[in-house]
Amino acid sequence: MFGFFKKLLSRRDAVTQDIVRLLEEEELRCCALSDEELLALPDEELLSTVWVRVRKRADKFDTERRALDNMEEEPRIFYIVYYYDQKVNAEGLCSYFANTSRETALFLREALARIGAEEHKALFEDFLHDNKVATAALSAFAIGNSREFKKLERQYPFDDFNSAFYALPPMTEALAAYVRENISVF
Repeated sequence: MFGFFKKLLSRRDAVTQDIVRLLEEEELRCCALSDEELLALPDEELLSTVWVRVRKRADKFDTERRALDNMEEEPRIFYIVYYYDQKVNAEGLCSYFANTSRETALFLREALARIGAEEHKALFEDFLHDNKVATAALSAFAIGNSREFKKLERQYPFDDFNSAFYALPPMTEALAAYVRENISVF
């Protein structure tokens, strides 16, 4: 029986190493593209490629806040909006607030305005206002376990926000246009 588990763990390690190698290769590919090659990409691929490039810069810092403070304006705007959009689309606003992504919330309204996502900005502002949530005090949303997360989910109307968010036009087009206008800094 021990041999079975040893083989299983060995295969898991090999798969993990393959995944890491593939991710590193993808990062190299994304970073090697010229501005012209980036501009030729479809919107979704452009955004995911730029995310890899900007995230690589951000990963040099130990906190989201330090990364944001050290980014040029255009990559910072992109990082904030893309992170928010991906997190809310995948897991909802509660998860955005409960994770380190909340560090971007201080700057989100400005970033949404910069890319022209006024409906998304208004929805976010309305949620904050209606629920008396201060973006400067989002550390209160930091949670340690799933029980705390469930409690947080019940405390605010996150489902209503998420439904309204999903009903809005996606930000892909506006964010891709912003990236294309500022391609030289990405």
